[in-house]
Amino acid sequence: MAPGDARIHLGEGTFLNLGVMVAALELVEIGDRCVIGADSVVTTDTPPGVVAVGPRPG
Repeated sequence: MAPGDARIHLGEGTFLNLGVMVAALELVEIGDRCVIGADSVVTTDTPPGVVAVGPRPG
């Protein structure tokens, strides 16, 4: 669980690439050993070990 009033919890060994946005009104947890691709937007929890990418604009 994220400490205090934190809304974003990044798991151990997780990598967020350039331009990633995490939109969190409530707690969003990105699990251990995840890779989030460039320009992605994360709005919900991501289980451990996931590689997630979003569409590139334009």
